[in-house]
Amino acid sequence: KYSSVEPTHKPPEGLSNSILKRLEEDSVKAFEISECSGAARVDFRLDGNRLSILEINTIPGMTSTSLLPDAAALAGISFNDLVLKIIESGLKKNK
Repeated sequence: KYSSVEPTHKPPEGLSNSILKRLEEDSVKAFEISECSGAARVDFRLDGNRLSILEINTIPGMTSTSLLPDAAALAGISFNDLVLKIIESGLKKNK
């Protein structure tokens, strides 16, 4: 899990657009309902078309082998921009 070998995180292949949309919507709902701030990672289990939330990781890793920076990069967000977004989110929450 924490080896120095180059990480190989990548989204699962072959997911339909409807499943991807549900994953995104359910992640946002879980984040908001749980009153999270900053960054969190929502882990799911997919069984056919049935989605189940496994956990919300409210302190996701920020190392070169962590999932959150890799996911941000896949969304076109640089590491530096990710850090700024997390800080800005925390500042807004604490106003």
